[in-house]
Amino acid sequence: MDKIAEQSALLKMIKVAVEAADDGIAITDARHRIMFMNRSFLSMHGYNPDDVDSYLHSDWRLLYNDSGKKFINSTVIPTTLMKGVWSGTITVMKRDGTLFLGDASLTKLQDGLILGVMRDVSERSKAEQERKALQDQLFQTQKMEAVVRLTGAVALDFDELLSNMRIDLDKFKGMQDARHLNGISSSIRKAQDLVDQLLAFSHKKKVKLHAVDVGRIISDVTQNELPRLPADVTFCAQCVSEKFFAYTNEGLMQKIILNLCLNALEAVEKNSGVVSVVVKDMRDTVSDISDLLIVDIIPDKEKMALVRTKMGYERNLLISGYLQRGREYLHIIVSDTGKGIEADILPNIFDPFFSTKAASKGAGLGLSTVQGIVTSGGGAVVIETTHRQGTHAHVFLPRHIQKIQPMVA
Repeated sequence: MDKIAEQSALLKMIKVAVEAADDGIAITDARHRIMFMNRSFLSMHGYNPDDVDSYLHSDWRLLYNDSGKKFINSTVIPTTLMKGVWSGTITVMKRDGTLFLGDASLTKLQDGLILGVMRDVSERSKAEQERKALQDQLFQTQKMEAVVRLTGAVALDFDELLSNMRIDLDKFKGMQDARHLNGISSSIRKAQDLVDQLLAFSHKKKVKLHAVDVGRIISDVTQNELPRLPADVTFCAQCVSEKFFAYTNEGLMQKIILNLCLNALEAVEKNSGVVSVVVKDMRDTVSDISDLLIVDIIPDKEKMALVRTKMGYERNLLISGYLQRGREYLHIIVSDTGKGIEADILPNIFDPFFSTKAASKGAGLGLSTVQGIVTSGGGAVVIETTHRQGTHAHVFLPRHIQKIQPMVA
């Protein structure tokens, strides 16, 4: 009798331990009917744990939706019966439609019984994903720092070399064939433009910030700097009658507009399409994009330059920079009606020297230069792209408020 009493006491302790476990534990018979189930098993599936008795002797597959039942019948049960065990990490839909990630295992016991154990690992999975994202972000930051240092050093050497070339060229003007001199001058201008982009990207070139008439810059760039447009490409620029002044640098502002317009034209050059440039006050922007940028305190330069993504079903965003709550900004939008940017390419387009174009069509510094100029100037840039519907490049720059001088009587 003492031995029987001991076994009975042991079984009671085992049952108490199983009931107290956070893991969901259930036992079914050969006909898939529930013989035992602890409260955690019901609770993690979104059912009332007090209703355990009402589910006894019912088919355990009834706890799952149609997709779950299909997977159980096609994979889980056949594998368990054939191999004696099945385990895996699966996404489970709760009774209310929400999802959780579960580590599940089924083990075949004697007499055809099957033991099932389920653990909710959603939080663990989320933590692992966040840790991986931080590791990737750290690696990207370290890589970018190395590229920036190298780029800045090379650009400074080239900048000095170009200065010497310009001095030598001035000495020979009027003494040589004008055609050759013009060719040399053109090459120097192109090289200087590339060097300026490298310096802007690496923040090695100090520039003076002042009030810049954005509308005038857009007009100058679109009328004088862009290549001749194909007949089936429409280009339009819209800046409201009010003059908008950004607190930036005129030369850098030109580079921002030119690079974004050239990218947009590249997106529609093989097909008829529309490229547009719009400037407006950020307060007139009705969009969820600005909500992703606004913070109470602007972070340091390194964090400003970090790139983050927001991926959706068809609409994807690449984001860099932040905006300070309460400060006024201009919103410049350069749009195209191309095919959009592929989701696997989008996270890389701010990387220096990354390009999907032929080598002869650029050094791959256009968007990295835009990002460097905008974020170092206290603004933000967002690339919004939708599959087969085109791309919008959003640039937010601190607005310079023109003070109206009082009239003197």
